[in-house]
Amino acid sequence: MPVQLSRVLRFARFPIAIGLIGVGLCALLSCTSNPAPTPREIAAAVPANVGFSDRSSWLPWEVARQKHLFERHRANVDLKWFDRYAESVSALESGLLDANNQRLTDTIRAIALGEEWAIVLVTDLADGNLPNFGHLAVTRQQIEDRPEIVQGLVNAWFDSLDYIRSQPDKADRIAAKFAQKRANFTATPTTTPFGLEENLKVLTPGNDITHLSYAAEAIAGVLLENGSISVRPDLSQLLDDRFVKAYKLGMGNFITSPPNPHRKFIGPRYFAK
Repeated sequence: MPVQLSRVLRFARFPIAIGLIGVGLCALLSCTSNPAPTPREIAAAVPANVGFSDRSSWLPWEVARQKHLFERHRANVDLKWFDRYAESVSALESGLLDANNQRLTDTIRAIALGEEWAIVLVTDLADGNLPNFGHLAVTRQQIEDRPEIVQGLVNAWFDSLDYIRSQPDKADRIAAKFAQKRANFTATPTTTPFGLEENLKVLTPGNDITHLSYAAEAIAGVLLENGSISVRPDLSQLLDDRFVKAYKLGMGNFITSPPNPHRKFIGPRYFAK
């Protein structure tokens, strides 16, 4: 009896059909070797929005971006430039930012109004009668939910200063090109960015205005006296030095050249030799 080709093909397709059914069931029942992402992994996929504006001492953030230092430290960061400093502070207050570079007076005012922010890094010392330290203010939620990104930001800052020390001409070209595209950018010639040692000293509690905790209380008193704030804020949780201290413990992995305490940002050069 001759073999019917159509009958052979019909039965030959049966194992294939069974296999396809198995694949479908496996997909339906989530038969996979890859585990579902954890909440922390999902959160890490969303970039942290970090603001900065027209202080030349904050230009190391742009160097960090262009030299991919955030990625080096596994920090998913969206660095946002603001033409006007006040707009960056408002963006942090409204929740559009997770962190911002700002002055101590503005952070104290916001905390007096109920904002839950902390200072994790001191970037510079602004001019004025009281030490109005420039710093990176971060929301408490960001610190609690994604501390690894906060650590990456701190690491990238110090890494950027190291790059500026070792490659001043290249760093200056980055800064100059960036500033030229922004009409409102104004350099502050006497501002010196704070490195690791300055941060460790300033963030340590002390009894004079060279220590940020003391300076913050003094500024809060002035703001209360002149009516800028109506209540004296609780500043007991203002400083969070864990990330700077953690960087120090692993500094051998990041710093490749000795610091230069005499280096300043000056115009027309942004990074002095």
